[in-house]
Amino acid sequence: MGSGFHCFGAFHPDHVMSLADNQRYGVLFNHMIYNRTALDAVMPADSFYLAIMREPVQRFVSSAYYYQMLKPPLRNNTNNGAFKAFISEQNRGKLEKDMKIYNSLSHDTGLPVALHTNGDAVRRHIERLERELDLMMVLEHFLESLVLLKRRACLSLKDVIFMKGNARQNHKIHHITPADRTQLRQWQSSDHAVYDHFYAKFLDLIHQEEARGFREELDHFRVITGKVTSYCSGRINIWDTLVVKESRWNQEFTVNTRDCQIMNMAEATLQKLLLTRAKSRRAQAGYKERRRRIPPWTPQC
Repeated sequence: MGSGFHCFGAFHPDHVMSLADNQRYGVLFNHMIYNRTALDAVMPADSFYLAIMREPVQRFVSSAYYYQMLKPPLRNNTNNGAFKAFISEQNRGKLEKDMKIYNSLSHDTGLPVALHTNGDAVRRHIERLERELDLMMVLEHFLESLVLLKRRACLSLKDVIFMKGNARQNHKIHHITPADRTQLRQWQSSDHAVYDHFYAKFLDLIHQEEARGFREELDHFRVITGKVTSYCSGRINIWDTLVVKESRWNQEFTVNTRDCQIMNMAEATLQKLLLTRAKSRRAQAGYKERRRRIPPWTPQC
């Protein structure tokens, strides 16, 4: 992405750096509002499209904390009325205008705000995502999602190893009652419709893969992820290269200190590094700046 994450507006080809004629993007992975027409103008025709979702109630609460709309409690599961007030009918009108927190799964996958309460439009939106997305990952099952991604996108094990980052340090949360969950489900009905559909599909994909040793590969991935975390955290001699032996699930590969640095980079830092590399390759290819005409994006619901 050229500048910033553009997560509050629909993706447009001008958001990414233009490439020389003999170059093409291999991966475009960033915060964005899904805009398939614009993505098709940038990415190769055989691109693998994926997204990730989080359970809507947990995502709603996490976003409220992250954007400082609601202060986390001092004690875990406290019931001090602050959360009740936050999701009160008096506050609902304000929340419904903020797509960073309200129905953000529907919004970020490209459903126009005006259609969030239109059941037929939500159904058509889900059907369109079903046709267009190759995989919808699930945050609550992140390791399983990565193994599915590895299999369906024909990646290697080293392609999907990771270091956990950007996690909220304060794990204390408000007490959320069943009534609160029911209320939030009614408010964010389109988010829950999208989540329920793709969560069921996600479980079905895992069931399909179990005949090909999915659970065994998942266990192996957990072990390797633990070794990489220990190595990159300095709990073993980081001056040695970590060697991951060949197995049924991977060819032999190594992890070194530079790999650890990249996996531990903040998003903005990594983005800057990738942009610098892309500019260098573009310059080497003799790129000359030119403007492109991109047709406007029309919502498909």
